[in-house]
Amino acid sequence: MHLRRSSAASAAAPSGAAPAAVLGRRRAAAPPTDTARRFAERARARRRLALRPLLAVLAVLVVVAGLAYVLLWSPLLVVREVGVVGLERLERPAVADLVEPAVGTPLARVDTAALEEAVEQVPLVETTTVARVWPSGLEVRVVERVPVAAVADPAGGYSVVDRTGLTVLHEAEVPTDVPLVAVDLVSARPGTVEAVTQVLDGLPPELREQVATAGGTSPDDVVLQLRSGARVVWGGAEETPVKADVLLALLQRPAGVYDVSSPAAPVTREG
Repeated sequence: MHLRRSSAASAAAPSGAAPAAVLGRRRAAAPPTDTARRFAERARARRRLALRPLLAVLAVLVVVAGLAYVLLWSPLLVVREVGVVGLERLERPAVADLVEPAVGTPLARVDTAALEEAVEQVPLVETTTVARVWPSGLEVRVVERVPVAAVADPAGGYSVVDRTGLTVLHEAEVPTDVPLVAVDLVSARPGTVEAVTQVLDGLPPELREQVATAGGTSPDDVVLQLRSGARVVWGGAEETPVKADVLLALLQRPAGVYDVSSPAAPVTREG
């Protein structure tokens, strides 16, 4: 009886067909479609995250390249105007003409140091600052040398010098706005001219304009001749501010000679 059921079950199954339990296991082992999609999406997300830093770097590079082009090569920010400030004796073209070659150059590429050096070759210029004025200008700020005296030039005319003795101007006639240095270069001791110019440079403007000539035979024997005709025995260049204050006080009393070589004990006398 038992043998017949087994034979019947075996006969009912087609030849080569797998049992139902085996087919069920095969269906359970098939890869689930939703899980595969999730894995693929996660992989794509990881790739996108990995690309973000690279894309950010590329974006920065594009921005930097664009800015570099605008600053260094674009015609949008080229020099179109040149301003000059600080001039007193100099005429504007004497400075502006030296800076004009920069017009049309991108402002960021202008060599301001080279322009400053070029302007400072002008004798009357002591210092220069060239600054960029965005978007299209340059400002040249000049500090002129201060003429303090005139010296007769052996070749003719008069050399106007600053406190260091540097010639900043040349005049055909005796200048009226600075004293004339009258020093015999043959007989005077070395350093006399420098001492005279140092004294003149230390005088306040209201006193310097009263000086007609300044001379001496040595650095310790500076003498000033006032336009009024009075003579001032100055001595050396030391204590010039103190001597100037003393002389301004003494000038309230008419005299032919004012001796301030010892400012603590000044002397006045008739010529």
